Amino acid sequence: MLHWPFHCSLPEALAGTSRAVWATAAAFLAVVLLGEGLLAWESGWFLALFWLATAASVAASLVHHGVHVFEQIRPARALRGAWPDLAFLVVGGALLSRPEVLAVAGTLRTFASLAHVFQESDLGRRAIAALLDNPAKLLVVSFAALIALGTVLLMVPRATDDGRGAPFVEALFTATSATCVTGLTVLTTARDALAPTDVQAFSPFGQGVILLLVQVGGLGIMTLSSSAVLLVGGRLSVRGHALVRGVVEEEGVLTVQRMVRHILTITFAFEAVGAAILSWRFLGEFPDDPAWAVYCGVFHAISAFCNAGFSLFSQNLTAYATDPVVVPTIAILIVFGGIGFMVVPALLSFATWSQGIVAGWKRLPTHAHAAVTATGWLLVGGAIFLLILDGTGAQADLSVGERVWASVFQSVSARTAGFNTIDLSRTARSALFVYLVLMFVGASPGSTGGGIKTTTLVLLLGALRATLLGRERVEVFGRTIPQRTVNKAIAITSLSFLACLVTALLLLATQDAPTSEEVLFEVVSAFGTVGLSLGATGKLDALGRIAITALMFIGRVGPLTVTLALARRGATAEVRYPEGKVLVG
Repeated sequence: MLHWPFHCSLPEALAGTSRAVWATAAAFLAVVLLGEGLLAWESGWFLALFWLATAASVAASLVHHGVHVFEQIRPARALRGAWPDLAFLVVGGALLSRPEVLAVAGTLRTFASLAHVFQESDLGRRAIAALLDNPAKLLVVSFAALIALGTVLLMVPRATDDGRGAPFVEALFTATSATCVTGLTVLTTARDALAPTDVQAFSPFGQGVILLLVQVGGLGIMTLSSSAVLLVGGRLSVRGHALVRGVVEEEGVLTVQRMVRHILTITFAFEAVGAAILSWRFLGEFPDDPAWAVYCGVFHAISAFCNAGFSLFSQNLTAYATDPVVVPTIAILIVFGGIGFMVVPALLSFATWSQGIVAGWKRLPTHAHAAVTATGWLLVGGAIFLLILDGTGAQADLSVGERVWASVFQSVSARTAGFNTIDLSRTARSALFVYLVLMFVGASPGSTGGGIKTTTLVLLLGALRATLLGRERVEVFGRTIPQRTVNKAIAITSLSFLACLVTALLLLATQDAPTSEEVLFEVVSAFGTVGLSLGATGKLDALGRIAITALMFIGRVGPLTVTLALARRGATAEVRYPEGKVLVG
């Protein structure tokens, strides 16, 4: 053991030195990224300072890891914990010819190091302990932190095609919309021939930030962090297991390792297959630019599976309204992304259907029954009503076959995805009500979608049925549902309705440009993290956009989660008061 004449060991001192160097480098790079942007790389003094900071940080890291390995009885264990940083150093060496790329990667590594410093401090330990004691608060803080990071990156000059960066409110709105997989936009995602010339558009860097926020927001931050721990051979604590289960809303017998494996496998498998199919289709559309075609395929596949609704086409998917490849592929990705990560393995398992469809249907868990049944009824019912009611609206100029395509796709997309193949501004008023219902219900629990969720609707209908039949217990699919679960469904629906009501009243009182119909549609779309719009987004001022931003956040993390995160813990002992009678109805 090496002896060090101070209050900390030599590795700890070197670690502090390394982090101090990286902290200085992070501040320096942040000023450059947010200030001069790419122009700074033309300055000789800037390059000299950058390489000096990089060399110092690399040297400190290597010495730190070397001494740490030397002090360990089992050096292999120390190397296993250090391999992510060592891998970064190797990748950084390969990026020496691209200092601007190395700077971005180094900045991300710096922030990770600073987060580690905060975690080891007394303040950090107290803050983390407080968050771990309240999983709802942890979820809210995690999403808020991701949105804050996305906002900063979208304000970087290189994030927009005009080199000015997105203004704060627009950057915050877009980052929230991407992280909450909503799809509402106030700026143009990618500029094409049909894009408005008076609106800023995001550059490939900005589009990459949006896509990354969509992927991370769709999967869930706790899911990704847990997979990273498991990937490096670590183990989650008992509290960590409970947190992940709470985030993915799974209360079954699956281990967290299997849940994380299912989520990652399902996500990347569907996105990969969808990206391959869409890329092949777009290669026929853009034969002279294969890189753009593949990029479009990957972008839309991730956006569809995460139910985000972001598109690289300024007119969304209206040009592909009857395309036999794009429309079915996007629709399938939306459905499987919104049905729930724990339902998909049961549906795709050979063991489930090995004894026939009837036997397989009976073997599905109650949650899967509720999610699949509600999803099916909503999709079919929504398509039928849109086909009937929108014949004089947005579908007026379409043939019967084209109307069927449009009705089915819009029924799928309206539940939480936000893609559109028709001009929604022409939608009939009666059809708008169908959209509002689909958007408010949304997707299923444990998925990439929002809304009050399909299973909540099933429980509400079950409670209504029990009340009409004079039963005290709520029963669905041959199973009795605990009263606390029913109460949670009622609370979620009530809080969701209240959030939409308050936001709509605020917008109606402060915004003059959008009509009442546009405001109501925009509010429900934001809460359901859908992304469909009648055009009200562009008419909102800063206050209106902030209100929609807050509603998107509430819709993604859940109104009940936000309430529990903000509420103080009360006494754990339950107090029973005398019964009182209240007349209802």
